[in-house]
Amino acid sequence: MIGSRKKSSSLFEHKIYGYDVDRAKEGMISMKELEKIPSAMNKLQEKTEEELDEHHKNNLPFNRLVDYYNKPETDREIEEGKNVSGFPIVDLGVTPVEILEDLESPPPVNVTVGDIKEMNDLRIKTPNGTLIPYTFYNLKDTYFEGRDLEDKVSIEIRMVTNSQYLGLREDYGFTEELLNDAKEMEKYMCSCVRIVYMDDDNETGYVDCPLDDYKRIIMDKDPLRQIENSLPSVRRTLIRNMSDFNYHLGKFQRGEGGDNDVEQLLMHFFVAFFPIMNNYFHNDFRDVWNEEKDSKKLESLLVLNSAYQDDLGGIINFRPEELVTERMKGGWNFLHTHQWFYNEKTDDLEFAEKTTSKRGRSDKLMVRNIEGVSYEHNRKLFKSWNW
Repeated sequence: MIGSRKKSSSLFEHKIYGYDVDRAKEGMISMKELEKIPSAMNKLQEKTEEELDEHHKNNLPFNRLVDYYNKPETDREIEEGKNVSGFPIVDLGVTPVEILEDLESPPPVNVTVGDIKEMNDLRIKTPNGTLIPYTFYNLKDTYFEGRDLEDKVSIEIRMVTNSQYLGLREDYGFTEELLNDAKEMEKYMCSCVRIVYMDDDNETGYVDCPLDDYKRIIMDKDPLRQIENSLPSVRRTLIRNMSDFNYHLGKFQRGEGGDNDVEQLLMHFFVAFFPIMNNYFHNDFRDVWNEEKDSKKLESLLVLNSAYQDDLGGIINFRPEELVTERMKGGWNFLHTHQWFYNEKTDDLEFAEKTTSKRGRSDKLMVRNIEGVSYEHNRKLFKSWNW
């Protein structure tokens, strides 16, 4: 993110779905994960030496960057308010909350090669009228030749970044005067969602898509996702917990799980559902857990997941009051950790969490409001219980 500043988002200021951002901040992310985050470039995104030479000839941002890194480390200083190339940072504003929330949710499953092509074909109009891609390393047209545009792709990573900066050449109109005018440069740069995907040939690639276009092409395409995005916050979180489990299920089915895969999958299921798991649901889950063979456990879990996602998903989406009045006695889940209420005014579900005192005495039960019932919160709650 050499050329821009975001007031509310950057690479690690929102969750990159499927990655432990806390570990990434501490430098603990694996090399395999780290290599995927910045680019995951397809071979048909790479530039030839001739193409790179052409771009670098009249390219102030790139050449100033090279000058910076050619200096001894002791002489490398970045002036406040400027980027590594020495030009003022362009303020791209605030990323809308609805987009950040979408990026922190499991990725969409209905993205096609045609969607990738549509995003790849989007262009920035430069000062002299030249049309350039939003990323310097755009996919070449030959990538799409002979491909069925209706074929699905698997979305691996989505994150906020800025449109291309190191490809802003003087012959496109990006003079030193313009590059030094951060306000005027806002006309030619924007925030984008970088989408790293895998196609049917198991090849990765990426596209950078402006935020409005991302919402139009990706977020607004899926009717169920539109319903989910329109829900009040707690109901939306509960639905996304189900999507979180489906994400882990997909990883398992693709052979990406670790040791004791089925048991890990069962715990993912429990983490996703336990705040709204009543006694009947828990008994069904316990029967699955007690199956002796992993194959039988998995078979039964798939049935259980399908049944309860349909049932509870319908209730949370369309009849939220039933969760309290019909599914849970007194609104309590089976562990009596969460008591649920329906707020007619907000049309949302509300909850309190019951916790024991530090001594663990049952006669010292307290009820307090908690931050949320997101998958991540539930996981941390279990961790604090030393499960």
